[in-house]
Amino acid sequence: MAKATAIARAGVGELGAKGMGFRPAALCIWGGMALCALELSVGPARAEVNPGFANQLKAAAAALADDRYSEALADYQSLFDQATKAQDATFTDLAQGGLGLTYAAIGDNRKALDLLNDSAAQARSDGLAEIAGKSQYNAALVSARLSNVPASNLLWLNQLRGKAITRDYGTRTEATYKAAVTAFTTAGPTLAASVGVKARVLAVNYAYTLIDDDRACALLDKALDLAVGAKSFDGQLAVADAAIGRYALYPEARYSQMATQILQGILAGKPEPVVQAQAMGLLGRLYGLQRYTSEAISLTGEANLLATKIDNVSLELEFGTQYAALLESANQKGYALAAYDRVATLIEAMQPVLSAQTNIEQRASLRQLMSQALLAQVEDILDLSSNDPASLRRARDLLELEKVIDFEAYFDEPCIQSWVRSRKDLDQIDPGTAVIYPVVFDDHVVVIVATSRAISAFSTQIEVAQVAADTDSLRHELSDPQNTGYLAPARALYDVLLRPEAKMLQDAQVKTLVFAPNESLRGVPLAVLNDGTDYVVSHYAVGTAIALSLVDTTPMDHTHPVALIAGLSQARQGMPALPNVVAETGAIGRLLGGDILLDAQFTKANLARQAAHQQPTLLHIAGHGHFSRLREDNFILSYDTRLTDVDLKTVIASINGGHGLDLVTLSACETAAGDQDALLGLAGVAYQSGARSVVGSLWEVSDASTEKLMAAFYAGLVTRKLSRAEALRQAQLSLIGSHPYYWSPFLIVGNWQ
Repeated sequence: MAKATAIARAGVGELGAKGMGFRPAALCIWGGMALCALELSVGPARAEVNPGFANQLKAAAAALADDRYSEALADYQSLFDQATKAQDATFTDLAQGGLGLTYAAIGDNRKALDLLNDSAAQARSDGLAEIAGKSQYNAALVSARLSNVPASNLLWLNQLRGKAITRDYGTRTEATYKAAVTAFTTAGPTLAASVGVKARVLAVNYAYTLIDDDRACALLDKALDLAVGAKSFDGQLAVADAAIGRYALYPEARYSQMATQILQGILAGKPEPVVQAQAMGLLGRLYGLQRYTSEAISLTGEANLLATKIDNVSLELEFGTQYAALLESANQKGYALAAYDRVATLIEAMQPVLSAQTNIEQRASLRQLMSQALLAQVEDILDLSSNDPASLRRARDLLELEKVIDFEAYFDEPCIQSWVRSRKDLDQIDPGTAVIYPVVFDDHVVVIVATSRAISAFSTQIEVAQVAADTDSLRHELSDPQNTGYLAPARALYDVLLRPEAKMLQDAQVKTLVFAPNESLRGVPLAVLNDGTDYVVSHYAVGTAIALSLVDTTPMDHTHPVALIAGLSQARQGMPALPNVVAETGAIGRLLGGDILLDAQFTKANLARQAAHQQPTLLHIAGHGHFSRLREDNFILSYDTRLTDVDLKTVIASINGGHGLDLVTLSACETAAGDQDALLGLAGVAYQSGARSVVGSLWEVSDASTEKLMAAFYAGLVTRKLSRAEALRQAQLSLIGSHPYYWSPFLIVGNWQ
């Protein structure tokens, strides 16, 4: 920590001499990728415990976003000093990371790298995985920029951002990384197969997070030396793979030469087919990096054919995707599309392989590869389709499959079969409803729009960095009722996501929009987007679906609704009191009837007992809840414990065999700010529990307005028998004159009907 303090203070007066680095208004963009924001990483409990520190952090982040670098440095430094003195690890590590972001913004990348690495190391030591992950990601980009690495070699970072680092996968990989360090340090003259497997994990870990990069290089050099004389093909392949990964990031000849030597040596020994396929595929990957495109295509094609011949579907997926990408890079888009199509067919048949794969890292790797392959194919289809309906339906189907795979990765549970079963229903869209599939690519956004009448696609040229900037700006401006700058990003995002298809929606007399966003847009509250005059919610009801194929479209039971209401108004387990919960649960109870479990009555056991006895169709929980990309951190707070999604699944399983809940409402929950995977957690409440839909919020609104909104929602749903989405729209319109902080975060996920 002392080192960070000295570095930070040394630079406060030097800004005039510095050139621009990353663009801070876009959260520091470089090469089409954005540095992760750290200013919104504080959960509600931390903000309540240290509101002064939370406000300082917000002020520093605002100064950085407004290009007020001297002020940002001073604010972050002050927070760092105070938090260090107070021994508050969360705000200390956030302030240190913020200093790193600021130095990256002003172009002092070496100071930025030191600060970000220190922030990552300290946060990891403090057990703050999300802060550590974001700082590591930021350090990786700054390190790559210092080394003049082409951004095209860093595409894996986009997948990493918000995935591998901060999920359980990252924690497990780190443990394996430490074991691999020990194994390499003590390895004898040959590289055993088990050590070879760990070498692959080590390579993935250091390439993803750049933890102790000098140490990783030394270990890789040692592994390369050992691999030359090793008898284990498994070890040799793992080390060659590591060397190629290193070469992709830092193209030094010794790594490519050593990988070539290892792989050509393997092939000369005429190994068994599975080893031969791996060696050819890796050599093809290396040749592709070296721009030997024809040789790369030839070798990768051979590897893919051999993998098919020996029925190794994992290698088929890996090298089939690589083959398609190489064809695309050679501008052979027709052939690339056909190759991607074969990969997509393979993915649809891969569920048994994933279910049988017990290694969590390998499952995560396979799913990530699937996702990348599907999105690449979608981009090619859209480039070549000329709005052909059959092609657009194929692109939509692939997007649905990619979303299902992403959902699977979040829960590490299979649900592809539900996608396969429901594909036939994707064209069955109710009149008056449009399903919106936005897809963000590097330099443009494509929106596929499907109605009961037609399917079309609309493309807008815009850099992914700008979309990220607008998304983050909107979320930031809406998260505080004192902020007034939300209209600019709300209009900018409307221009990209809805304005191009506005006439199509009008001609089809659409009244309900179902938003099926990809990862980068999951934190956008579509209802608040603005056409320059009105909010979207003024004209449309809005629903959200992670994937349409995962939605249970069973109609709402308006005839005999039975409500179970639970709430926690008291401060418990370090979370602040929510006094408005008493009025909220009382108002809903008077409207719907049913039992109310309030405060000490709201225990896990009581909730399960009452659900089994009452058999409700509606479950309303008013109290703290939090959802993020870390599934194990997701919870709903009861009086005696933190309910997990598994707990809720157990409770709801007692209701009509797990199929009796029309709706779960979590009125005071929130999703982690800036966390694009957090919405998966909210959707998971519905999917895991068997509920058809969930009403939740993107941030916690502890205000009397929530009582009014919820009362209006249930009045529309039960008394007026409106659809779920329309009932929520009418409730939001009842607050439309107030700051959108109070009404825009509420959304319905799942069945909107």
